[in-house]
Order: sequence, then C-alpha cells, then structure tokens
Amino acid sequence: MEITKLNKRTTSLPLDGVTPLRGKRKRTEKQLEVELPILGFAPQIARTSHSSTLGNRTQSTENVGDEREAEAKYYVENDLIRNVSGVLETAAPLDREVKQKAVEFADQVSNELEAFLNSNNASAVARSETPYSRLTKWVFMNKLGLTLPKEKQMYPWISDFIEFVADKLSRMAPADCQPRELVTFKKFGFMARDADDYLRIDMALTQRAHQRHESIKEEEENGAYKNSLAIIEVKRQAAEQDQAFMQLALYSRNLYSTQINRRFAWGLTICGTIVVACILVNDKILASVPMDVDRPEGRKQFVSLLVNWSMCRSQRLGYDPTIGYDEELNQCTITGSDGQEYNCESVVFMAYSLFGRHTRCFKATLLGSNTEYIIKDAWAYADAKGSKISRDEVTHLQRISDMLDSNEELQGTLPVLEAGGTVQIEHPNGIDGDTTEFILSSIDPDVRSKVPLRIHRRMVLTPAGMPLQKVKSVDELIVIIHDVMQAHTAVLQKCRLLHRDVSVNNILFTGEKETVKGMLIDFDVADPIDHPNRDKRPNRSGTLPYMSIGNLKNNGVDRTALDDWESIIYIICWLGTLSINMDDQKLQMNPDDYEISKWRAGTPEKIAGEKSVLLHANSIFRAFVLDNFVPHPDYKNLKSLADQLYIKLFANGMLSPQSQGTKPASSLDSAYPNPSSSSPSNFLDLDIDSSITDPFERRAKVADILVDQLLQVTQNAKNEALERLRSK
Repeated sequence: MEITKLNKRTTSLPLDGVTPLRGKRKRTEKQLEVELPILGFAPQIARTSHSSTLGNRTQSTENVGDEREAEAKYYVENDLIRNVSGVLETAAPLDREVKQKAVEFADQVSNELEAFLNSNNASAVARSETPYSRLTKWVFMNKLGLTLPKEKQMYPWISDFIEFVADKLSRMAPADCQPRELVTFKKFGFMARDADDYLRIDMALTQRAHQRHESIKEEEENGAYKNSLAIIEVKRQAAEQDQAFMQLALYSRNLYSTQINRRFAWGLTICGTIVVACILVNDKILASVPMDVDRPEGRKQFVSLLVNWSMCRSQRLGYDPTIGYDEELNQCTITGSDGQEYNCESVVFMAYSLFGRHTRCFKATLLGSNTEYIIKDAWAYADAKGSKISRDEVTHLQRISDMLDSNEELQGTLPVLEAGGTVQIEHPNGIDGDTTEFILSSIDPDVRSKVPLRIHRRMVLTPAGMPLQKVKSVDELIVIIHDVMQAHTAVLQKCRLLHRDVSVNNILFTGEKETVKGMLIDFDVADPIDHPNRDKRPNRSGTLPYMSIGNLKNNGVDRTALDDWESIIYIICWLGTLSINMDDQKLQMNPDDYEISKWRAGTPEKIAGEKSVLLHANSIFRAFVLDNFVPHPDYKNLKSLADQLYIKLFANGMLSPQSQGTKPASSLDSAYPNPSSSSPSNFLDLDIDSSITDPFERRAKVADILVDQLLQVTQNAKNEALERLRSK
C-alpha cells in the first residue's frame, strides 16, 4: 500500500511530533524536521454505540462490568510481561535530530527540576503555595512521612510534576518548533462521558487546549477518552501494582472504541513513588522497568519519557498517520490500500476490546464520487518471519471474486475487494509495513518473540452495507439470513473456504423491504478446507454468544459448515428474544432473566454447557428459548424459522437417535430424552461407526446433506417473507 501525502487542507491526526506554529517564520535547513502537535479531534460522524449493539443487550451494566474486570484480571495474570527494558526507548523520536534534541531538553528539564527541589528544604517547599509546590509532596512522600496517602491526595501532586515538565519544555524549545504540551485533565477521578460504562478514571494524559482541535477544547476540564494519550492509574503503594495493572487494562480498552486511529495504547501506573510505563498491543501488555521518583535517576527517566512523548511522531504514540482529518469538511480521511484518499462518512464498526484484531469498518467515499465503500482495518496474525499471513482475508476475497463473480444470484451477498494490502508507515528512515514487530522494534528480540506477530491490513470493499441493527422488520431479517447462508454455502462449495465466524457483526445488508439483500463479511478467520496442512480442529474462533458448542468446547470434532449453521440459530434466538431493533425491545424484563444471557457470560466451556442443556431436546429449546421471543405477531415467523432450523440440525428425523441432540446417547437421562426418529431403514447415518457416540461428530460426517436441508428451510422462509413484504 503506497502512502500519498494528504492535501493542503488535511492534517495527519493526531498530528505528528513538533511543528512550526502557523504564522511564524519559515523553517531553514538547520531547523528540525517537525510536525503539528495536535493529538485529538472530534469529527461529527455517526458511530454505533457499543452499549446499544446487538451483542450487549442481554447484560446488565453490573454484569458487563464483572465480565470486563474478569477479563482484565486474566490479561494481567497471563499476558503481562514485566520489567521490559526497551519500553521507554519505544517512545523516543525516530528522527535523529529530534531524538538528540529530546535528550538535550530532557537533561535541561531534569536539571531544573533538581534545582527546584533543592532550592529549599522539602518541608518548606511542600507547605508553600508556589507553582508546582505540590509535586514535592509526591517525590518527597517518604522523606516527609506521607506514607499511604489517599489516592485522591496524590492526583494534584502527580499533575504538578507533569505540568512542570510541559512548562519547562515549552519555554526552552524554539518559538517555531513547539513540542506537544502534555498535561493531565484538570478533573481527577472523572467519568469519561464518551465511555459505555460508569467507571471513574484516576487521571489521563492529554494535550493543552490551545493545541487541540476546536471541537474538543471544552473537554479539558471534564476529560474524555477520545482525547487521552494515556490512562494513568494511581495507587498508594507498590504492593498494589497488580491491581493497578488490572485497572489500566480495564480502562484502556475504551481508547480503541473512541479513537478511530489507535494502533496501540500507552498507559501509566503510579504506585506510591513508583512509575511504570506500559505498552498495550494486540496480545500482550509490556511493562517498563519501574521508575522511582523518590530518586534523582528515577525522576530523570520519567522526565525523559514525558519529553519523548512530547516530541515523537504520532506513530510512536500509538496513532495511525494514514488517517487524517479534513478541517473544512469536519471529516476524517483514510488513505486506502490503493493509495487514494477516502472521506469517512460514518463508522460501521469500532474496536471494543483491549486485545484482538481491533477490527474497524468505515463507510467512505472518494472525493468527487458518489460510490460508497467499506474500508476495513484489522490486525491479522502472521508467521514468525512475517512472510505469510495466517488466513489472509485479502487472498480469500480475491479467490471468492475469481470463483463467484459471474454468479448473478450471489451479487451483493459477498464483499467485492476493490483494493487490499498492508498499511505502510512513513518514517525518517523510509517506509515500513505496519506490524507489531515494527511497533516494538526497540524491544529486545527475546521479549518480542513472546508477542504474536500481527500485520495491519486495510481493505477497500463494495458494496457499502448497513449493520444488522438497522434492519426495520422481521421479514427483512429472514431474507437477509437466507442470503447470507446461501453465500456461505457457495463459498464453501466453490471456493472451499469455511467462514467460521458467523455473528451479528459479520452480517450487513443493502436495500429495504422487498429489495433487501444480506451480505456475509469478515473472512479473516476463514479456513481453506483443502489445504494440505489444514487443522480440521483449529483453535476456537468467533463471538461467544454465537459460537457453536463444539467451537466453544474446542473439542476433537472436525469443524464443518454445521458449526456456522448453529451460529445462525443463535443469532435468530438472540434477535428474536431481544428484538431486531430498539422499537420492539421488551422493557418489562431484566436482561439477566433471559436464558440466552448465559451465552455470553463465563468461560467458553461454561457457555457450551448452558447451550448444551437448552438445545438437547426440542421441547426444552421451545420452552426456555423460543417461548421468550418478542410477543409480536411478526416474530412468530422468526420463531418458526428457528424451530425448523433446530429440527433439521439437532432433531432430524432422518438421523438415528445417536446423531441427535447435544449429548451422547449413552449419557442421556430421563430429564433430557432423546428426540424420536423415523424408520431406521431411512437413517442417513447408518454407515457411521457405532463406536462414535458424540452426536456432533456423527452429524459432521453427513454435513453436506444436512446443509442442503438447512438451506432449503431458509429458502422457503425467504420466499414467504418476500410475499409478505410485497403485500405491505
């Protein structure tokens, strides 16, 4: 992917490094190569709120919070790498001259800080009302006997230290080469108004208002994730370090959901006088060697970090320089993998998790064109050398286009790849593909080897569909479901690719009423089933509420199309119970009262157990799932579709009892009787070895036949839905 320069009215966002201020004298060759210091922006573009997405309607705020806390704790226990010496160097400017100047500035600021601290005795300075006097209470905590102060007492002490660095750095830098002025939000212990939770952040690092975009200057007081460089988690003592790490992980996920150009995140934990800087990438948290501001060397390290953050390019801060901002149109701009600049009209899907692919989808147009595109960003796994991407979606979509482009019936049901490739990052030494290896280039190779290699991929796709929560009627949803699974079947049969992640987030649609058409997207975990080295039982993948039981268990059963058909049943039940849109939503019940709420809470194994109970027998499925559908006449058709799909997959009369339900026939008890079947002479599974008792494994061996039956069910339902839509 080539990188083209943004036009004159467009600026890189957040804009890189230090820059000549507008209206000042022109830069000479002896001056530093510098860039605008703005960090934040707030384009007026539509964004789907995470709290209102289909996947989050079944949980109370309390349960969502519990789940996220458990997740953050797991990350700290399993994915945190401590005492990484190269973390601080990762913040250093890439430009040689700027890096040298940053070293000089850091030395000068450190010298001024020590002179200030030594100008009077600690107690006198701490009691005074002079500027920055509060920082002495922090660095001299132990000397002053201020052990175990309250956290909120420490906030202004830390803020004064950071502001001291910003002020001194600003004054010593040339007038036409001002660095970012990094400070904390004035409000401490704040609840960010752009969050989807009610958690209070101790502190956050931001940029002074005069350096920000006009649309977010007013947020200096209250604070917001979208204009936060790094979250700061404060604890009273070093013994609370692990708790600080956990809360930092918990809060930092919001940086990805509010900043569309975040590649990775920085964070700080401050426990007493111990400061630790953290880099949060897709799969790991890398924590620096501790800096103790009680000691001069620790203070100098922290000052150097703040100076580097103030002077480095935005890519070193975790931002994507290929995403810009058009000040005239108040729109963000995205450099596509074809080198063209696209105007972003809305965000279809945001990254909502701390770890993972950080998939984002944008609806965009080219300047002067009415054609709408979907631009998809995601971080794909690659092999250790970076020479091959695991399950490369670009390759998959090229194959799909080659094999199915002439099939008119499938037009609009699958994304068309217009351009695709690796995002390229321009820097002083050239251009590099954006990878976790590139981000962590300053980290020791032995540590980097513990971080899975991911590559930043960007695709330009057509048509530009709408997310599933925009569907207006049940009948439209029924049509969409058939289109999606028809496309799924064609891709499997003709392209030999198994999707493996059918969920509400991976289904879009175009049109409305009788012209509605469903589209299956997101093939970045699709599995080439004919690959000679294919693992027929790959690691679990997908979205918990919609994952099949076998996928959740990660058992020894081969993955087949039946896993994705099972996911479709869960999607129908999810939408049937919680409604396809907010207008139909049942308000009289607590979301936690629904049985399906258990499909997203807990471990994958626990969720698999909940689903196994509910889906073992048709009577149980009807009583505890289908009978909870929205009590509206239209939802009867959706309920009927779910029931018919369930019967074909779990209670098929053409299969023996051993191949029905969710439990082996030998383990059944009277509470969950096996469904009845037709005459044994008609069974499709007569040739399957009787020693195979797992019904999932048995059904997998006749998957092709069952898929044909399942597709016929959705085809019939679609035909009836279209008739109803035409008659309205």
